[in-house]
Amino acid sequence: MMKQGYSVLFKKPKKIILDTDIGDDIDDAFALALAVKSPELKIIGVCIENAIDGRTKIALKLLHLVGREDIPVAKGLEVPGLVGKPPANQVSWSIDYDLTEPCKLNAVDFIISKVKESPGEITIISIGPLTNIAMALKKSPEIKGMVNEIVVMGGPFYIGYGIKIEQKPGSDYNLGCDPKASKSIFTSGIPILSVGLQVTAHLKLWKENRDRIRNANTSLTNALCELYHLWGREVPTLYDPLAVAVTVDQTFVDKSSVYVEIGDNGDTWVVEGLSPNVDVCTFVDKNRFMDFFMNRILS
Repeated sequence: MMKQGYSVLFKKPKKIILDTDIGDDIDDAFALALAVKSPELKIIGVCIENAIDGRTKIALKLLHLVGREDIPVAKGLEVPGLVGKPPANQVSWSIDYDLTEPCKLNAVDFIISKVKESPGEITIISIGPLTNIAMALKKSPEIKGMVNEIVVMGGPFYIGYGIKIEQKPGSDYNLGCDPKASKSIFTSGIPILSVGLQVTAHLKLWKENRDRIRNANTSLTNALCELYHLWGREVPTLYDPLAVAVTVDQTFVDKSSVYVEIGDNGDTWVVEGLSPNVDVCTFVDKNRFMDFFMNRILS
């Protein structure tokens, strides 16, 4: 049964690295905002998928506007052949931004360095392709035993994007961009919590809440509204913010421990009878989550 109450008190904030492809769907920006507004989390750094300046500048500018220039932003490596979308119109929001710069370490070396500095303490929240994390594990396999957990926004294990239970699961965007990386993470032995379409596809930011964000008139909400308008669609789905929320408090969701297989094209399916390699979210209390999300963004 779903537990009640969303406030979980930590003696000290949980150390996280947020790995993101910010600049495509608007939910990455909302996820970064939620992480910044969650005192239960200590953001060790933000890692950007692929070597794209536009994505990096969005994160840098957003952090600057909320007074969190202390959070390092590490740009990913250029990965030839990586499937995915180029950054969208949101990059125009920060194209001329130059007040802060990314850290000197690339995202792969940043992950390795920070995990080794705090073995057993860092949770990596992956809200984009798993490329950076997979490359870090390949370069330094010894960190596999040092990562506390990976929270993955990905996986249509039981339903697809259409959120119809009879719809056959296939591949989602994040896992399908780099299937080889996804397979390597899911077979790494690192504890994984997967926040998939079964729970995230229901989380719509309807007009009432969009209006509340617009009317708040803070540096953060104004930035989010500007990015939302550049995104150019009407109703965001809060896929990525749920990955942040469950890192704060896992009682937002029900989970099932299963073995997940990932195919060569990124398709995912649950295999019965094998030792579990991932905890899959199967239910979300969407009203509790939305209250939590809105309260944090508007605070």
